[in-house]
Amino acid sequence: MNKNEEYQAYTDSIVAKMNNTIKEKEVLRTKTGAIILFVTTIISIGGLISSIRKNKKINILNLQLKELNTIDPLTNLYNRRYLNEKFESIRKDKKEVSFIMIDIDYFKLYNDNYGHINGDKALIEVSKIIKSVFKDDMVFRYGGEEFSVISYKTKEELIKDVEKLRAEIYNKNIKHEYSKVSDRITLSMGLASSKLSSDDDLIKLNKIADKNLYKSKEQGRNRYTY
Repeated sequence: MNKNEEYQAYTDSIVAKMNNTIKEKEVLRTKTGAIILFVTTIISIGGLISSIRKNKKINILNLQLKELNTIDPLTNLYNRRYLNEKFESIRKDKKEVSFIMIDIDYFKLYNDNYGHINGDKALIEVSKIIKSVFKDDMVFRYGGEEFSVISYKTKEELIKDVEKLRAEIYNKNIKHEYSKVSDRITLSMGLASSKLSSDDDLIKLNKIADKNLYKSKEQGRNRYTY
């Protein structure tokens, strides 16, 4: 092999080594880029999962907060605050609605003689029965031993449910030997119906239902007035 051929062979070897080095660097660069992309993707997915979990926790906390603001903790019925909100919504919709005020007869005597723990148990039992009868309506704990119902049913349907409630409360036979009307817990109720289109209509509906409740009490309790 002459000198020119040796030189060419040497040059080709150098070029081949350089090409191999370049290819190795490109492969390394590609692998490095792939690794960086993979790690970045994993981090992004992790961040997304963390964000979803965080949002889920926030949503759960918001739901729990809403429940605290709208649910009575003892009876699990809607509370008085939510009742006011619903009335405002109904007034805006200008709908015909019925409102029932319900009071446990001589409940103070029940608490005084059986104790407040038993009184709470009685409230829970009564609330369950009211909720089961008016399952298609909205039931609220108005305050103390008072409950209320918002319904869109006809007068006939409403009276039928009220009669059913009285019967189920009687058959439950929650002992109340200190009541002046029965040997068990009974209810007095006042009913009213109206189309709500203004604040005055709302006030009037409440007054009529409350007035009818007191009529039921004045007439001997354990009854309803419409």
